[in-house]
Amino acid sequence: MYNRDKEIYRLKALNEETATNDLRNSLILEDLEAVSVADYLKQLNLDDEGRRKVDEEETTKKNVDVLQAITKAIDITKQREEEKRRKAEEEERERVRKIEEERERRRKLEEQRRKVR
Repeated sequence: MYNRDKEIYRLKALNEETATNDLRNSLILEDLEAVSVADYLKQLNLDDEGRRKVDEEETTKKNVDVLQAITKAIDITKQREEEKRRKAEEEERERVRKIEEERERRRKLEEQRRKVR
């Protein structure tokens, strides 16, 4: 009986040691899992920040491109309007010149008629 009790005691001790080791391993595994999850979440956060920065940079670049296109369109429109204005001014000067020439021609004709009378 003594051997049997001794064997039972040894098995109980071994069982308790195994349970303690299992508990310790379980706690270590949980800690590792927690660290892994935390690292994973940190990496996700960094990835999100990276994507956000890239998106912001792309948006900024697109905005700059749009502003440049708008500025170019405005400049072209201004140039066209300036050219139209110059052309209108030139046409007006030409019209006024022709009127003056016609007046001068009529004045000379009138003078010639007076001389003939």
